[in-house]
Amino acid sequence: AVCYTSMPLSEFVPKMKHQIKDWTGQDPEAPLQSTPIVCPACLQPTVKPKIVLFRSSLPKEFFQKVPEDTQDVDLLLILGTSLGVAPANSIVWRVPQTCMRVLINREPVGRHLGLNFHRRDEQGQNLSRNYFAQGNCENVALELMKCLGWL
Repeated sequence: AVCYTSMPLSEFVPKMKHQIKDWTGQDPEAPLQSTPIVCPACLQPTVKPKIVLFRSSLPKEFFQKVPEDTQDVDLLLILGTSLGVAPANSIVWRVPQTCMRVLINREPVGRHLGLNFHRRDEQGQNLSRNYFAQGNCENVALELMKCLGWL
């Protein structure tokens, strides 16, 4: 059984550093073998970060809240993804037709989801609600924040 008790990040990170192997080989102090992180509440070895790993199910909350959460979106920022994994990639087509969709990525993806970056008029102006900002996510996001006056 899993109790779903939260663990503060300040507790989780040191446990992860000392109990989870570094598969990149960058941390010489990391253990050679991973050992489970035990939940302090239920004492079960089930603690994991709040991320969804490949082939894991999304929380029920995702499916309950997506329809409501996407109905009034004006701008959808999509960063660093192949858009190949469902159901998370469905957010791209769940937003309203009036929503601007900006993909920040190294390569254009999402054509199968309706992302079309090539609709232009005779003067070359983009007629699409989609915009492709090519580059590394960190660099493009920082540039965007500078242009918006957020930095």
